[in-house]
This record gives sequence, structure tokens and C-alpha cells, in this order.
Amino acid sequence: MPRNILIIIAGSALLIMVWITYIEPGLKHIKIEDPYKSNIESEVIFERPLLSQKNDFNASVIITKERDEKILIRLENVKQKLTLPVCRNIQVLLTLDYDPSNGLVLGNLKGTEGNMNYFLPEGEDIKNYDSIMIWCKSYKTDWAHAPIIAPENKPLFLR
Repeated sequence: MPRNILIIIAGSALLIMVWITYIEPGLKHIKIEDPYKSNIESEVIFERPLLSQKNDFNASVIITKERDEKILIRLENVKQKLTLPVCRNIQVLLTLDYDPSNGLVLGNLKGTEGNMNYFLPEGEDIKNYDSIMIWCKSYKTDWAHAPIIAPENKPLFLR
């Protein structure tokens, strides 16, 4: 009898540790409102909704060239439903052919709702990428994506 009680206590402690470490943090609702860096000399290069396989993640991507020549990648109206698997490592990637293994990590997704800004790192060329992805690294899952291709099927930034 005492052995069974120890097993139950150890199992319960393990479940509590898993909940605290992996599940509970992912359930928090985090709203982010990065200000839009708008100025007269900013040029909107691209705007398109992100496509989600299960419609559990909604957002639009806007790419602008700022007056200082920096490229701003903005996720607008992000809405992540909590029905998605709990993932603590959600990344915003620029990719070639939707392949995350060759993707450029712009940063982790900053929240579950709102507007978020990411800048292309210095020394990187946006012409090397043809898509943007919201990628769950833990589960190796594409949550949402969009091509960054011009209507003529040429890379957007080569026009």
C-alpha cells in the first residue's frame, strides 16, 4: 500500500511540473501593440493575409521600406486561438520555398494578439527569400504562411 501512494505522489508531482513548465505559460493571453513606424517616405512594398491551415492563426503581413532603407516586416491584427498546441518557441521566419531549415529567424512571436514589428537584420537581403512563415519550432509545425511574390511570379523585391 505505501508503495502505491508513493507512485501516486510522484506521478502527481510530475504532472504538476509538466503543467507549470509547458502548458500553463502557453495559455497566457499576451496582447502586443508595436507602434507602426509611419512616415511620408515609407513605401509599402507588400501586403497580404497570412494563410493558416486550420484557421487558428489570423494575421496580415505588411512589408515596408523605411526612409533609412531598413525593411520592416509587420504582422497586423494577429489573433491566435488557444486551440493551437501549446508552443513556447513560435518563430517568425523568412524562408525559401517554405522550408524552415533555410529560414531566417526574425524573432519569436511577441504575443497572441495585436500588431508586431520585425526588422530585416543588417547584411541580409530580402531578395533571398520568397515566403514568410509562423513556425512552431517545438512541434515543427507551420502555423501560417504567405508568399512574398509579385503577381508576375517574380520575387517581389526584384521589380
